[in-house]
Amino acid sequence: MTTQYNPGHTLTRKTSANVEEYRFVTAAGAQAGAGAAAIGVSLTGAAAGGSITVATSGSVPVIAGATIAVGDQLASDAQGRAVPAASGNVILSVALEVATVGQDTEVLLGAPAATKGGA
Repeated sequence: MTTQYNPGHTLTRKTSANVEEYRFVTAAGAQAGAGAAAIGVSLTGAAAGGSITVATSGSVPVIAGATIAVGDQLASDAQGRAVPAASGNVILSVALEVATVGQDTEVLLGAPAATKGGA
């Protein structure tokens, strides 16, 4: 990550499954699935039954699951990582910097939820 992140709002969630740091997470406390909705990004990780801090808005780091360009609309892959949104994916954030697979990258959360290529 080349820039400083600034989460606008965070909350604590109990995990329903193992959650790694800097992954998109669901309201149920699990890593988001491919193209699925999420409430934010985990700033901490924990095993199932633990607690995590989740950023729900602002600029935050997330792990890239593919090559990302500045301005890409991002969705979750099957491991909760950020990938460019495909048709039918829920758009979760916008990329603020470039990244390759496995890198931390800064994204902007809090944009209106939408589905790529649909309503």
